[in-house]
Amino acid sequence: MDKKIKILIPLFYDYYLYNYIYNLALKLTKNNFDVTFITFDEKVRQKNFKNKKVKILHGPTIIRFLLNRSNFFFFRFFLWLLSYIWSIKLKKIYNFIILPTDIKPIWYCLGSFIPSITIVNATNMMDLDLLKESRNNFFL
Repeated sequence: MDKKIKILIPLFYDYYLYNYIYNLALKLTKNNFDVTFITFDEKVRQKNFKNKKVKILHGPTIIRFLLNRSNFFFFRFFLWLLSYIWSIKLKKIYNFIILPTDIKPIWYCLGSFIPSITIVNATNMMDLDLLKESRNNFFL
């Protein structure tokens, strides 16, 4: 019996740096993986309308509430607690998770309990002339 590998992509909000994930999900479904998005944003659902094989689930409202208020210690504590509980439940359903980042407690918890890969997009603003000059001075 050929069992499909279930992959979860928690893309809670549409963000321009994460546009590659839609193409990744399309390629994964073409390679016979079962891909599910969890989101709070309708734009994620709209961007996946071409790919009928991708499942899109709405995330828990309480997680959304706490995530949007996680700068406050009181809410952050409950976000950690509920993230752990939710991650343990999702571990029983999904074999793998693709995380767009790990900077929020929810992504950290999901990545801790479910085998995962984290894709980090980072850009640095730098003065290339200054960098080149400093390297030339270092090696002289």
